[in-house]
Amino acid sequence: WTPFFVAGITGTLLAGLSVLLFGVEPWLAFVDAAALQGSKMNVDAFPFHKLTTPFGAAVTAGLVGPIAITLQIIVFFALAALVAIVWRSSNCAYVRASIVMIASLMVTPYVFYYELPIAVVALFLLCKAAHRDGFLPYEGLAVAALWLTPIFMPGEHPPAFPMVGSTVIAALALVVRRQVALGLGRAQGAPRSSARSFI
Repeated sequence: WTPFFVAGITGTLLAGLSVLLFGVEPWLAFVDAAALQGSKMNVDAFPFHKLTTPFGAAVTAGLVGPIAITLQIIVFFALAALVAIVWRSSNCAYVRASIVMIASLMVTPYVFYYELPIAVVALFLLCKAAHRDGFLPYEGLAVAALWLTPIFMPGEHPPAFPMVGSTVIAALALVVRRQVALGLGRAQGAPRSSARSFI
């Protein structure tokens, strides 16, 4: 729980510092802007297909708003539990950092695809772990595929398939897979792999 407490304390201190430097007006404007964006997300013309979140993926796939936001809430708690489990059980700093970065793209309904560079950093750290311990089967190909997916992401016209949200889910699955493999390796007492195969 230490990272959660540290993050909470850091956020509180930074928020307090911003109030001291700039007053409360920016925070009031932030609340107003958040309410405005929330109202825009109830309009059919909103580009849901450009969101990285389960909410955006669900609406793009055809689910109605109340069901999609319920799914988002469920995923929020599931991600919080997943991050806590990984941070408690993993001794790999790369995996721990990657899971937080990917989860940050999914925990709130409103995250646009221009935030995907966060996932790029997470995949880079995943490759660092793979370089050290050896790539899992097809892990390198999967990372390469995710690296190329932005080329095929939709523009203004909503696709039938939620590509943006699915890309983030796939990245999360890769991080979880590596953590599971690390856990199984420790349980079996397996030595660190010297494999460096990208495929």
